[in-house]
Amino acid sequence: FGAGSSAACARLADLLAADLDLLDRWTAEALDRVRRDDGLDVPALRDLEPALAGRVMRTWLKEDQEDDPAVDLDRNHVAAALEWLQTGTSGTSLDVPGERRLQRDFDLVRLVGKGASQARRAGADYRILVRSHAAAPEMALGHGDPGDETTWSLTCPADALEGNLRVRNWRSGDRMQPFGLDGSKKLSDLFREQRLPTAARQGVLVVEDDAGIVWAVGLARSERTRMLPTTGAAVTMTV
Repeated sequence: FGAGSSAACARLADLLAADLDLLDRWTAEALDRVRRDDGLDVPALRDLEPALAGRVMRTWLKEDQEDDPAVDLDRNHVAAALEWLQTGTSGTSLDVPGERRLQRDFDLVRLVGKGASQARRAGADYRILVRSHAAAPEMALGHGDPGDETTWSLTCPADALEGNLRVRNWRSGDRMQPFGLDGSKKLSDLFREQRLPTAARQGVLVVEDDAGIVWAVGLARSERTRMLPTTGAAVTMTV
């Protein structure tokens, strides 16, 4: 090497450091644009230039592993994740280093532990409390959050119910006639329409009587539970 080689390397390092500062700033700004409370916005991420999308994905994945520097996240992992987001559909997942998994839910990608999923509620652990009203009360609509038990109340005409009420886990093939529809619909189709994340579907409960499903708890009520001006006696069900 020539006598000036050390100085040339130092100048190159200075130039690269300035470039890296700029790239890091662009990456942080892009990550802020695509970040959501619990994941990344997939369409927004795919709209980025590939090189910038790769830096954003790598930065986001490394945020969760700051306390474990031994986790090796190379460009192949990032490239595989970006390719999966181009072709993967909602409900699919991809393993990444550090015993973690990317979970795709509609237009959002989340990072979860490899074995993480919402614990399946057991319908047998729940009971239905029924309160009667002589006149139409302030209504509990039955909507809310299927993951928030404090929202699990529904008011309906007393004569809309047939036989005994039961609460159970939803099952594949379950159907109900949602409020405002003339016909029935599969609950799985209802979940997709309401963009309920795949992991959250495991915990959905239903209330049924002898005539079928009355209520997908926290999500949708049956048309036969409609309250009318002529409604007399009513009941409020709370799971």
